[in-house]
Amino acid sequence: MAKLKQLYIDSELNVGKVVQTPKELSRRLSRVLRHKKGDHIALFNGTDGLFEAKIQDDGCKELSIESILQAQPPAQNVALITCLVKKDAMDKIYRQATEFGVTDIYPVTSDYTVVDKVNQERVQAMLIEASEQCERLTIPTLHPTENINKQIKEFGGRIFWCAEHVGGKWNAGENPQSGDALLVGPEGGFSSHEKAWLTHCINVTPVGLGNHILRADTAVCAGLSRLYEYYEKN
Repeated sequence: MAKLKQLYIDSELNVGKVVQTPKELSRRLSRVLRHKKGDHIALFNGTDGLFEAKIQDDGCKELSIESILQAQPPAQNVALITCLVKKDAMDKIYRQATEFGVTDIYPVTSDYTVVDKVNQERVQAMLIEASEQCERLTIPTLHPTENINKQIKEFGGRIFWCAEHVGGKWNAGENPQSGDALLVGPEGGFSSHEKAWLTHCINVTPVGLGNHILRADTAVCAGLSRLYEYYEKN
């Protein structure tokens, strides 16, 4: 049997239920993916697991839930606090964070950020698409944009700050915890007074990603790779 296309639906899922397909999803199924009555797909909603569903009509407006394919796995909460950067780089960051398994994304502004707004609807659609493509069963939560000072003060977990002055050292200590966050700065880095302030925040630990200055989207990949490696080793 061919592998089923995995798609997100904002609806409660359980075996035996018939769900009405949202207009955009039915259009995508029928016109883009060329599905028809009797075809099978895989559905997830971020909380209930992965289910096999059968299309009930040629317009793909009704789906019957046939079986459960995978139970919802336990989540390891990992957050990304990232300064806003220009659109193309920011889009990469959203997708890369999703692919790595980040559960919460906190966009922030700082002294050197050149962008201060997020199109929530557009980014949410991007996160859903990225989750479908990488076949994870959750959608990252996109939090409202805040100033970095406010976000750092309000964040409840530990924060690992990708700091260029640390060099190649990943000095994160031990005992990784669910709810830790990676902090990545803006284009041009943090201002001198922001660096001084971050250095004295008790919940912020500077960590290094090597001896070179990285682009923000590259730093996200490098930092998340190190953070997940850190979890595996500890």
